[in-house]
Amino acid sequence: MPTEHSHIIGGSSADRRLNCIGSLKLEKQMPEGETSEFAERGSMLHAAMELILTAQPEDMAATQPLLEELEGQNLGFEGHEITRELIETKLKPALLAWFKFINDFAITDYLIEQQLDLGELVPGAFGTADIVAVSEFIKDDYTMLDLHILDWKFGDGVPVSPVENLGLGFYAVAALVDEDATGDLFEVEPDNVWVHIVQPADPEDDCLESWEAGMDWVESVEQRIITFGKKIAEGKDDVYKSGKHCRWCRGKIKCPEQSKTVIQSLEVKPKVLTAMEIADYMEKAKILEGWIRDLYAYAQDEMERGVEVPGWKLVPKRATRRWKDPEKAEDLLRKARLKVDQIFDRKLKSPAAIEKAHKKLYHKRLASLVESKSSGLTVVPESDKRVAVTGGMDLLANALSKQETGD
Repeated sequence: MPTEHSHIIGGSSADRRLNCIGSLKLEKQMPEGETSEFAERGSMLHAAMELILTAQPEDMAATQPLLEELEGQNLGFEGHEITRELIETKLKPALLAWFKFINDFAITDYLIEQQLDLGELVPGAFGTADIVAVSEFIKDDYTMLDLHILDWKFGDGVPVSPVENLGLGFYAVAALVDEDATGDLFEVEPDNVWVHIVQPADPEDDCLESWEAGMDWVESVEQRIITFGKKIAEGKDDVYKSGKHCRWCRGKIKCPEQSKTVIQSLEVKPKVLTAMEIADYMEKAKILEGWIRDLYAYAQDEMERGVEVPGWKLVPKRATRRWKDPEKAEDLLRKARLKVDQIFDRKLKSPAAIEKAHKKLYHKRLASLVESKSSGLTVVPESDKRVAVTGGMDLLANALSKQETGD
């Protein structure tokens, strides 16, 4: 059975490949990395959504027994489990977004976890779209057909926007090209294309974000994919370009453009930068953080294979002591007549943890005992949903808080 995503170009790599054709060559030179626990958890939640939606629940009430059945299962992902917390913070918000999507866009039919082949444009190109859907409506006595691409994002990291999202664009192009996969979904070319991201972050927030991409944009993505395929076929695959797409590139530690950025950044003194230069280097810093992490990981992989790296060596991590037999240790401590607080650490759980475990009790009797207090200011990308602090009074209050705490 083929993997879910092509190594040449697919939905997850389209942003890298179409912005930097050299990323393909670089990643081929790198050893296959282990899947992170976050990626595994995300895949498990994708599988859970597939199981739920395949049952075609009519509303949220109909999903409840399905969610209860899933609780405690790992769906084949060893070391992971569908917990009550994941149900409340990830699956339920995603399902609420699903029913909103179905209703708001009057979806008439859809495919779940549909593999789409784009080998017609680029040999070996394919991907698996989370949702490919269509909606029909009447406009000026004409039946309009809209194509929809929806992607689940279950990570807790950087928010992903559907706007000009090349991964979603790849799936839209593939859905139009791969008639064998989508032939039963629509028989004529759609009039319009919408792309959607569902990324649960806060259970109280609407996590569905949509963008009307339009056929013109999808056609422009198709042209970029065709150009990519031609350059690969002609062997013109050693052109590199740095940018936000570098974040997930496994080959960035060998990238000549990244090396230039590192050297350039080391020569710059931050305190002499203008506001525009700060903005530019803040973007570069995010990429370099990943470059540094990947460099250390690659160095360790090489050294574990026996490669000698001058000036560096492998050593055991700091050893931590732990009980070989916790029950026997506890028994001996109790027999020594020690007080409970001399044996165990006791700590009141946080308001967030209490709310999850005892929601009714929390809101009825405990919420009034809780305060929300920020520990200070932090710098984030403008895409972050939090409201910016710009007022003089807020900035002054933060400065006074620093003086009081000695920060």
